[in-house]
Amino acid sequence: MSFLSFSRGFLSSSIAVRGKCVTGVLVGKISRFNFATSSQLQAEEDSKYKRPVQPYLRFRSDYIAKFKAEHPELKLQDLNKLLSEEWAHLDPEIKGEYKRIYDEEMVEFKAPLKKIPRKPPGVFARFVKENFSKIHLENPNLKAQEIIRRLGDQWKEVPEEKKKELNKKLEEDTKRYEADVVGFEEKLNEEELDFLNHLAKDKMKKLHQQKLRLLNFPKKPGGPFLYFVNMEKDNFPRREDENMKEWLKRMGQRWRNLTDEEKESYLFVKKRAMEKYEEDVEEWKLKQQTKI
Repeated sequence: MSFLSFSRGFLSSSIAVRGKCVTGVLVGKISRFNFATSSQLQAEEDSKYKRPVQPYLRFRSDYIAKFKAEHPELKLQDLNKLLSEEWAHLDPEIKGEYKRIYDEEMVEFKAPLKKIPRKPPGVFARFVKENFSKIHLENPNLKAQEIIRRLGDQWKEVPEEKKKELNKKLEEDTKRYEADVVGFEEKLNEEELDFLNHLAKDKMKKLHQQKLRLLNFPKKPGGPFLYFVNMEKDNFPRREDENMKEWLKRMGQRWRNLTDEEKESYLFVKKRAMEKYEEDVEEWKLKQQTKI
């Protein structure tokens, strides 16, 4: 049996009967459950945060056992080369099924990611986005950097009234964005929230911090060294030839040279600030509960 015949037979046996007849073979939806025996795809099913398997890797997973049985003398590197050649010459209908499954799974995979609020672009960035394609079509040989430079020159000629209009639009978009930041977590179900906290951990953390700022969450006080710097900066001013980093380094050395007794007053200030912070947090929580 030829590889193409085997492929068509494999697909025919794993198709849900809702496809169409192509050259005498029913080509429809490849059943995703038929790949569960593959170690790679089994790992995908075991991990709910794993990205969908790409078409070629799914194809390789389906047929590598067959190729090993037919060519036991080949090393893995040679088997991979053989599979790559078969994939390159695979029937377009069969290859299309693999791609369609991948595309469907990627849409499902990315759905929660699309719910993350997107910060609106600034007025100049919006101007570039709206006019970049026009200049590129008129001057296809221009590099992107040169197009942006030209747009920068054009931006200088934009009337102030137009810029005010764009700024007003940006303010409106920013208000909508901030409202989305405050409320979007509540619109997610438990699975979506869990998914995003794993795959977009840094972004979710940043958005959560931004949400707290928008809701006027109390700011946590700094450490005792910061109080030392603020309280003693007039007594130890920066030298004329000293930058901020060098000055802070010198202040850090002074802090380390203080005795525990000398540090006590700054530690006390930090303690009182933390007590006030904790009171403010509790008050903030009560206010949030009354808004619900």
